Amino acid sequence: MDKIGLYKYLCSLPNVVQKDDWWCCTRCVLCGDSKKNPYKKRLYINCDPTKPDDPVWYKCFNCNACSILTKDMLNAIADGASMDALQGLRRANKSAFENSGSTKVNQYYNRKEIKMIFPGLRNKDYLLRKYQYLCRDRLGRMIPPEDFSMLKLVWSLKDFIGENHLKLQNPDVDPAILERDYLGFASVKNEYIVFRDITNRNKYRWYKYNIFNMHGNTSSYYAVQNGIDVMSREPIHIIIAEGTIDTLGILYHLYDGVQGNNIFLSTCNGAFEEPIRYYLGKGLVGSNIHIDCYIDNDTKYDFRKLRERLSPYVMGKKNIHIFHNTKQKDFGYPKEEIEREELLL
Repeated sequence: MDKIGLYKYLCSLPNVVQKDDWWCCTRCVLCGDSKKNPYKKRLYINCDPTKPDDPVWYKCFNCNACSILTKDMLNAIADGASMDALQGLRRANKSAFENSGSTKVNQYYNRKEIKMIFPGLRNKDYLLRKYQYLCRDRLGRMIPPEDFSMLKLVWSLKDFIGENHLKLQNPDVDPAILERDYLGFASVKNEYIVFRDITNRNKYRWYKYNIFNMHGNTSSYYAVQNGIDVMSREPIHIIIAEGTIDTLGILYHLYDGVQGNNIFLSTCNGAFEEPIRYYLGKGLVGSNIHIDCYIDNDTKYDFRKLRERLSPYVMGKKNIHIFHNTKQKDFGYPKEEIEREELLL
């Protein structure tokens, strides 16, 4: 199946709507799409046969994920894609990589974590306000300075860029405002900084800063740095929440700041499946793997389907758990305001 055949196949699916210029759209299988309107379709897919150097792209206008369509996503969209379609997708993406050269491929999909230095917290009033916001105002617990690098905290964009000898990109937010009002969390492979406005006065409450101006942003989710033992037969928990501060609340309040042989993630956009699959693809499969999703109380997401798709990797649905906080809307609060309860689906 070539690109034309793949496009026709996509458009033939009952939940996909054909658009102009080799685009089609469906509900996002990463974030679940609109919480209010079940008929919204905001995952747009481009399968243009006139551009052989381009892979099959997607862009979600709900969670802002943008990258190359994967076989797992195609399977989810089609509820089990045909072998011809899966092979056609593989050929289209492989051909694009081979035609593009190594530099352009790296812009499409970077497989390795980029090593970064995370400068400490300087004794400046505007930087200390960020520490007070995170620890006193949000978590109600002081985080020890020796944990800052593990948490990949970016207190100062200026310090981070200078220490790592980077070029300042052109963000939609004034860099001076990012420096003064935003606390940053580096993404899983250090390609992005997820910034949180600590003042709640600026246009963007959350802002993703693209460190290298790369094309795709599916790996813009957050992960606490940890060298886990993939080969261990002891239980390993992939612990995933929606916001970065939720993740820290879980780590410090429910696990007392001790990571153990576990992974602590934040989706940063509500797309649970992609971050989990990233770690499953690293070899975290088997009966000792547990997936713990900590959700906001207003989250609308089809976790039944998520369980169905992920259960083969963890040897059953019993290892996939969904939790919420009965006292607040999420887990980014002081310990006394957190009461974990499992949701039985």
